[in-house]
Amino acid sequence: EASKEVLKASEHDDDKDADGDGVADVDQIPPDQLLKRKISVAMMSIKDPHVVQSAVGSLWSAYLAVLATLKMQFAQTVALALGIVEMVKYPVVKAVSPLLAAGLGKDLAHWSETIVDTILKFLVISFAWTLQSIISAFYSGLRGGRYVADGLFRLMEEHGLLENVPDWIAKTGLVNKPYDPDNIWGDELIMYLFFAGGFIYQFPKLLIPGVLPDIPFPINLILLPVSILEAVLKWQVTFGAINSAPTG
Repeated sequence: EASKEVLKASEHDDDKDADGDGVADVDQIPPDQLLKRKISVAMMSIKDPHVVQSAVGSLWSAYLAVLATLKMQFAQTVALALGIVEMVKYPVVKAVSPLLAAGLGKDLAHWSETIVDTILKFLVISFAWTLQSIISAFYSGLRGGRYVADGLFRLMEEHGLLENVPDWIAKTGLVNKPYDPDNIWGDELIMYLFFAGGFIYQFPKLLIPGVLPDIPFPINLILLPVSILEAVLKWQVTFGAINSAPTG
């Protein structure tokens, strides 16, 4: 409700022409003043600031919950990778470090085992993260396909399109009349098609980053906020700390 009031107030403000010159006031002021004006309009249109405070607090709590879950998965992945390293480190170090020591020379030979151990950990952790990314891509592809299929069939139901489906198609079980999502397989077909498309697109990018182009224009602009959020989450999961804040 608060967002609707803000939007309505902003639209009303866009139409104001205080000096009567035929040009809206918002089109005659510099960007910094426009920003201040819109912030003031938004704040004045919200009659109960506590509602906004509560909503922001809820969003922050949800963000922290997601961050904590991702950090736990990150810790599990790293622990798994380090466990694998401990299992294979001895034979790898014994086999590779003498060769590396010979290449480094007498003065740097004592660094050989440390270098091999570090490189091994880096490779195994990267491998573990790649596997985790593939699992996550597989799961998110299935979930995303399900959301698309459910949403598509609900839209068709709301607009009465399913009622106009020929009877011979309804008899196949692809759709039904009246609509019953538990007794059709058309939504499953759409789900798996979207899943296959998404996963097949992501899989090579996970194995070899840069092998495929990024999200094409203009979809990349639409998904820009999501991409920014993903980058922030990656940074915080890897390097940041989870700090709680009062939710009001």
